[in-house]
Amino acid sequence: MSDARKQTSADVGTFGPVSILQIIADAHAEHGLRHNNYKRYWKYCQDHLQRMRRRAGIAHKNKSVKSYKSRFEKKVINDENFNSKTFLEILIFECERLWATGMYEKEVINEESNSRRRHRIFKKLKRTVLRAENLANLVDRSPRCEPSTKLEAQAYLAYLDGFKNLELKRWAEGYDKLMVAFTIYQQLAQGNNNGPLKKLYITRCEELQPQLRICAFNAEDSDKKVAKIGELMGLLLKIGDDDGEKAMQETEKPCVAKKLRQIRIPLDRRPLVDTLDEWRNLPTLASSLQLVNVVAQPPRPFPMPGKATFFDLAHTHLQMPDVSSRLSDLEAGAKKPEAPQPAAAPKAQTGGWFWRK
Repeated sequence: MSDARKQTSADVGTFGPVSILQIIADAHAEHGLRHNNYKRYWKYCQDHLQRMRRRAGIAHKNKSVKSYKSRFEKKVINDENFNSKTFLEILIFECERLWATGMYEKEVINEESNSRRRHRIFKKLKRTVLRAENLANLVDRSPRCEPSTKLEAQAYLAYLDGFKNLELKRWAEGYDKLMVAFTIYQQLAQGNNNGPLKKLYITRCEELQPQLRICAFNAEDSDKKVAKIGELMGLLLKIGDDDGEKAMQETEKPCVAKKLRQIRIPLDRRPLVDTLDEWRNLPTLASSLQLVNVVAQPPRPFPMPGKATFFDLAHTHLQMPDVSSRLSDLEAGAKKPEAPQPAAAPKAQTGGWFWRK
C-alpha cells in the first residue's frame, strides 16, 4: 500500500512555483487597497470567488427537492479534489474576503460608536484564521505543492493569526505568531533569486517590524516598563546618532538602553525643501516637530547659468586709420543737385461694373 502511494504521488504533476504572497500583493495593488479601499477589495474577492467556483465546477447550489422548496448544497475543497491551481486560489481568496470584511468593519467603527461591530470584527478575523489553517493543512498534505508554497502557506497562517491576536490585544501570542511569519519570509528572501519576489518578501518583513515592536513592548508587565514609547522616541529624536549612543552607554538603567536600541531609527536631517518629492516618516511628537529642518541655514551656494560677457581689453590701445580724405569726397558728392525725373503718365482707368478682360 505504501509503495502504491509513493508511485501515485510521484506520478502526480505539481502546480509549479506558486507564490501566495505574490497573488495577494497583485490583488491588493489592482483592486482598491492601494488607496485603503477595503470595501472595494471585499466586493472584488466575493465576485472573484463566484467566478472561480463556476469555472472549476464547485459552485454552491440551492437544489430543489420534493419536500422542501430548496436545499443548500455546499461544495467543499478537500484532499480528494484538490488537484488544480484554481482550488488553491479559491482558498486564498476565501481568507482574503473575510479579512477585508473585518478591515472594512474596522474603518466604519471609527465613524460609528457601535460595540456590536467590534464583535463582528473579531468574528471575521477568527474565521479568517480557520480558513487559513485549512489552506495550510491542504497545501502541506498535497504532493502537488512545492516546498516554497508550503512555507508561504505557513507564513500566511502565522501572519493572520498574529494580526488577530494584535487586534484582540493578546500581545505575547501575537508576538510569537508574527515572529514565525517574519522568520519564514526572511528565509524565503535569503534563498530566492527572483528579484521582484525577493523584494516582496523583504517588504513584508519591513511591514512586520513595527507590529513586532508594539507586541514586544506591550507584552511586558507594567512594573517592568521603564518609560512610555513616546518618551523613548522623543529621546531618540532629540539627540543625534553619536550622542544617542553616548547617552545609551551613560544611562544608569541598562534596560532603558536595551529598549532604545530596539526602537532606534536612523534620523533624517535633510531639509524639507530638498525632499518635497519623497515620502518621509517625520516625527509626530509635539516636542520633536521643532527639530525638523525646513530650510538649510545658511543657504548652500550653488552655480547659476548666466549670459556670456565679452571684455575688450585691447580697445584703448588700438589706433584708428585716417579717413579725412574719404569724408571730403562724401561731402562733395552730397552737394551735387539731383536731376529732375519726368512725371509718370497717368494710367487709363479700366474696370467697372461691366468690364471684362
